[in-house]
Amino acid sequence: MASASFGLGSDGNAVGACNFHLQFTPAYRRKVFWDGVVKEVCADAAREMAARLGVGIAASEFGPDHWHIFLTGCKHYSAEKLAFWFKGYTSRLIRKRCAERLRGILWGERFWSGGYFYESVGRVTNEAVQFYITRCQGRHWTKQPAPVPGTQTTLANH
Repeated sequence: MASASFGLGSDGNAVGACNFHLQFTPAYRRKVFWDGVVKEVCADAAREMAARLGVGIAASEFGPDHWHIFLTGCKHYSAEKLAFWFKGYTSRLIRKRCAERLRGILWGERFWSGGYFYESVGRVTNEAVQFYITRCQGRHWTKQPAPVPGTQTTLANH
Protein backbone atom coordinates (compact mmCIF):
# COMPACT_ATOMS: atom_id res chain seq x y z
CA MET A 1 0.00 0.00 0.00
CA ALA A 2 1.11 3.53 -0.66
CA SER A 3 2.42 5.58 2.20
CA ALA A 4 -0.15 7.03 4.57
CA SER A 5 1.92 10.21 4.86
CA PHE A 6 -0.13 13.34 4.33
CA GLY A 7 2.66 15.76 3.54
CA LEU A 8 3.71 16.95 0.16
CA GLY A 9 4.35 14.34 -2.49
CA SER A 10 6.32 14.50 -5.71
CA ASP A 11 6.34 12.48 -8.90
CA GLY A 12 9.16 14.34 -10.64
CA ASN A 13 6.86 16.70 -12.51
CA ALA A 14 4.82 18.23 -9.72
CA VAL A 15 4.81 18.66 -5.97
CA GLY A 16 1.66 18.85 -3.90
CA ALA A 17 -0.83 17.11 -1.68
CA CYS A 18 -4.19 15.76 -2.77
CA ASN A 19 -6.12 14.04 0.00
CA PHE A 20 -9.79 13.19 0.45
CA HIS A 21 -12.00 12.52 3.44
CA LEU A 22 -14.85 10.29 2.25
CA GLN A 23 -17.87 9.03 4.16
CA PHE A 24 -20.18 6.26 2.96
CA THR A 25 -23.50 5.10 4.39
CA PRO A 26 -25.02 1.62 3.96
CA ALA A 27 -28.34 1.42 2.15
CA TYR A 28 -31.29 2.46 4.31
CA ARG A 29 -28.73 3.62 6.92
CA ARG A 30 -28.69 0.09 8.35
CA LYS A 31 -26.38 -0.46 11.33
CA VAL A 32 -24.34 -3.18 9.60
CA PHE A 33 -21.04 -2.23 11.24
CA TRP A 34 -22.09 -3.50 14.67
CA ASP A 35 -20.81 -6.75 13.18
CA GLY A 36 -17.02 -6.80 13.54
CA VAL A 37 -16.61 -9.22 10.65
CA VAL A 38 -18.41 -6.85 8.27
CA LYS A 39 -16.14 -4.01 9.44
CA GLU A 40 -13.01 -6.12 8.94
CA VAL A 41 -14.03 -7.26 5.44
CA CYS A 42 -14.72 -3.63 4.50
CA ALA A 43 -11.37 -2.45 5.90
CA ASP A 44 -9.49 -5.28 4.16
CA ALA A 45 -11.19 -4.50 0.85
CA ALA A 46 -10.31 -0.80 1.26
CA ARG A 47 -6.64 -1.66 1.85
CA GLU A 48 -6.66 -3.82 -1.30
CA MET A 49 -8.22 -1.04 -3.38
CA ALA A 50 -5.81 1.56 -1.98
CA ALA A 51 -2.87 -0.66 -2.92
CA ARG A 52 -4.24 -1.11 -6.46
CA LEU A 53 -4.64 2.63 -6.90
CA GLY A 54 -1.38 3.57 -5.16
CA VAL A 55 -3.04 5.79 -2.57
CA GLY A 56 -2.62 5.77 1.19
CA ILE A 57 -5.15 5.34 3.98
CA ALA A 58 -4.33 7.74 6.83
CA ALA A 59 -7.46 6.88 8.82
CA SER A 60 -10.44 4.56 8.54
CA GLU A 61 -13.16 4.31 11.18
CA PHE A 62 -16.73 3.09 11.41
CA GLY A 63 -19.89 4.23 13.14
CA PRO A 64 -22.66 1.64 13.42
CA ASP A 65 -24.25 2.99 10.22
CA HIS A 66 -21.44 4.73 8.30
CA TRP A 67 -17.75 4.62 7.38
CA HIS A 68 -15.15 7.40 7.21
CA ILE A 69 -11.94 6.96 5.25
CA PHE A 70 -9.13 9.48 4.80
CA LEU A 71 -7.20 8.85 1.58
CA THR A 72 -3.85 10.44 0.81
CA GLY A 73 -1.74 10.77 -2.32
CA CYS A 74 -4.79 10.95 -4.61
CA LYS A 75 -3.23 13.22 -7.23
CA HIS A 76 -4.45 11.16 -10.17
CA TYR A 77 -8.04 10.64 -9.00
CA SER A 78 -11.18 12.68 -8.48
CA ALA A 79 -13.36 12.21 -5.41
CA GLU A 80 -16.04 10.81 -7.73
CA LYS A 81 -13.74 8.08 -9.09
CA LEU A 82 -12.42 7.20 -5.63
CA ALA A 83 -15.96 6.89 -4.26
CA PHE A 84 -16.97 4.75 -7.25
CA TRP A 85 -14.02 2.36 -6.84
CA PHE A 86 -14.06 2.12 -3.04
CA LYS A 87 -17.84 1.75 -2.78
CA GLY A 88 -17.97 -0.78 -5.62
CA TYR A 89 -15.12 -2.97 -4.45
CA THR A 90 -16.04 -2.97 -0.76
CA SER A 91 -19.70 -3.65 -1.59
CA ARG A 92 -18.83 -6.59 -3.80
CA LEU A 93 -16.56 -8.21 -1.20
CA ILE A 94 -18.86 -7.55 1.76
CA ARG A 95 -21.87 -9.02 -0.07
CA LYS A 96 -19.80 -12.01 -1.16
CA ARG A 97 -18.12 -12.76 2.18
CA CYS A 98 -20.84 -11.65 4.59
CA ALA A 99 -24.07 -12.63 2.83
CA GLU A 100 -25.35 -14.66 5.79
CA ARG A 101 -24.52 -11.89 8.26
CA LEU A 102 -26.47 -9.35 6.19
CA ARG A 103 -29.55 -11.53 5.62
CA GLY A 104 -32.59 -9.71 6.95
CA ILE A 105 -30.65 -6.43 7.28
CA LEU A 106 -29.91 -5.65 3.62
CA TRP A 107 -31.26 -7.23 0.47
CA GLY A 108 -30.59 -7.19 -3.25
CA GLU A 109 -27.34 -6.19 -4.89
CA ARG A 110 -26.99 -2.92 -3.00
CA PHE A 111 -24.79 -2.43 0.04
CA TRP A 112 -24.12 1.34 0.04
CA SER A 113 -26.61 4.18 -0.31
CA GLY A 114 -26.44 6.11 -3.57
CA GLY A 115 -24.71 9.19 -2.20
CA TYR A 116 -21.54 9.94 -0.28
CA PHE A 117 -19.76 12.79 1.48
CA TYR A 118 -16.38 14.05 0.35
CA GLU A 119 -14.05 16.91 1.08
CA SER A 120 -10.62 17.64 -0.23
CA VAL A 121 -8.16 18.10 2.58
CA GLY A 122 -5.15 20.37 2.44
CA ARG A 123 -2.02 20.08 4.51
CA VAL A 124 -3.25 22.53 7.14
CA THR A 125 -6.24 20.46 8.25
CA ASN A 126 -5.00 16.90 7.71
CA GLU A 127 -4.29 16.36 11.38
CA ALA A 128 -7.74 17.67 12.35
CA VAL A 129 -9.45 15.29 9.91
CA GLN A 130 -7.35 12.36 11.11
CA PHE A 131 -8.17 13.28 14.74
CA TYR A 132 -11.88 13.50 13.93
CA ILE A 133 -11.96 10.14 12.17
CA THR A 134 -9.84 8.18 14.66
CA ARG A 135 -11.03 9.70 17.94
CA CYS A 136 -14.40 11.38 17.58
CA GLN A 137 -16.15 8.42 15.96
CA GLY A 138 -16.12 6.55 19.26
CA ARG A 139 -19.20 8.46 20.41
CA HIS A 140 -21.32 6.43 17.98
CA TRP A 141 -20.65 3.30 20.00
CA THR A 142 -21.80 4.59 23.37
CA LYS A 143 -25.11 6.02 24.45
CA GLN A 144 -24.45 9.68 25.02
CA PRO A 145 -26.90 12.56 25.32
CA ALA A 146 -27.46 14.69 22.26
CA PRO A 147 -25.09 17.67 22.05
CA VAL A 148 -26.32 20.99 23.31
CA PRO A 149 -26.93 23.30 20.31
CA GLY A 150 -23.92 25.48 19.63
CA THR A 151 -21.46 23.29 21.57
CA GLN A 152 -20.72 20.52 19.08
CA THR A 153 -17.05 20.15 18.20
CA THR A 154 -16.19 20.71 14.55
CA LEU A 155 -13.04 20.27 12.51
CA ALA A 156 -12.39 23.98 12.90
CA ASN A 157 -12.06 23.51 16.69
CA HIS A 158 -9.14 21.06 16.41
